[in-house]
Amino acid sequence: MHSTKNSESQRNGSANVRRPSWLTQLIGNINRKNARRQHNDPPKND
Repeated sequence: MHSTKNSESQRNGSANVRRPSWLTQLIGNINRKNARRQHNDPPKND
């Protein structure tokens, strides 16, 4: 009974855990790359 309550709170709390810094950097790099591609590449209509 007690253990189920603990696992419940852990499951709920996991959404609030901060991202590790390497993951934040990775996402930032991907976002920057995508933004740069949109800015620099002309639309390919040919």
